Amino acid sequence: MVDGISGWATWLILTILTILLFKYIIQIIAAPIMSSMSNKILNQLESGTRSEVGFMASTMRGLRISLGNLSKELIITVFLLLVSLVPVIGIASSILIFLLSSYYAGYGNLDYYMEHYFNVSESKKFIKQNRGIALGNGVVFVLILSIPVLGWFLAPALGGIAATLSGHEAMKKSLPV
Repeated sequence: MVDGISGWATWLILTILTILLFKYIIQIIAAPIMSSMSNKILNQLESGTRSEVGFMASTMRGLRISLGNLSKELIITVFLLLVSLVPVIGIASSILIFLLSSYYAGYGNLDYYMEHYFNVSESKKFIKQNRGIALGNGVVFVLILSIPVLGWFLAPALGGIAATLSGHEAMKKSLPV
């Protein structure tokens, strides 16, 4: 009985960790490519010739943002998993874990856009002011990412494009007229 429960708990924890890590690994690997794509979109939107963020700078920033977000997400997820042991709360915890994961995925996607304008601390402020954009982008990103193989290629591209466009719109709305 104890072996069965501990085996099931171990499987569940490893599955959740794998899913969390996979999302971040995809975002870290895609950071230089998505940053470049975001730059190209911004140049078209603004009719300019914005210089690109360097490969190493983009990778290091993506790594820094991802590691910070991963640590926060893991702590909150572990708490929600513990709370989910209470019978009725389990369903709500599952939904909250999905939304939490989506929020941080959207945050990562928006960073491809934000690195052209903000340092890391300013990016955090922008995200706090635009949580809905991060969450909406992340929900779609996580759902597409869950499609085996095809989603692994589509999610970063579509998430990055959507984040750049929505971040640009949010930025225009927040600037004084």
